[in-house]
Amino acid sequence: MVCGLCSRTMQGRLSHGGPYYRCRFPEQYALANRIQRPRNVFLREAEVIPPLDFWPTRSFASHRLEATIEAMADDTDNGAEVERARQGLRECDTRLVGYQAALDAGGDPAAVAAWMRGEGVEDQSPGASPCRPATDGAIRLPSTAKSVSRGPATLASDNCASRNTSTRSYSLQHSLAG
Repeated sequence: MVCGLCSRTMQGRLSHGGPYYRCRFPEQYALANRIQRPRNVFLREAEVIPPLDFWPTRSFASHRLEATIEAMADDTDNGAEVERARQGLRECDTRLVGYQAALDAGGDPAAVAAWMRGEGVEDQSPGASPCRPATDGAIRLPSTAKSVSRGPATLASDNCASRNTSTRSYSLQHSLAG
């Protein structure tokens, strides 16, 4: 949360039994920078939550779900990443066919299992195999809106009140308690 007066980061605080955000601007900074403003600016969290609750409720409403999914799918420009992933899957499929052929030809199952786990592969660092998932923490969106809409569309059908309650239950109080 950033203060609209000075662009400084506001701090979370409990005050009068509720969560607030506070920007404390020391008087000497205000005098040195010739800024006229209150020493403390408070923003009640209850003033921030309703607009934050409204956005997902509106965007993922059943009549807007398809448009929201299309916008999310259009926003992801990951063609090169998708092609790399597909190439990695093709390589994995080729390896699996080779492992199956080795087993069918009477190969040692323990050796094939070691190959599948990647043991004995000297030139690969952890995470370098195309068969392993990405570990960079990036969120990957499906490439088409149809692939998203095939999954459960529970956001649109959830009870709005339960969503608002769960959002409020994870309030500033939890972050201050930790």
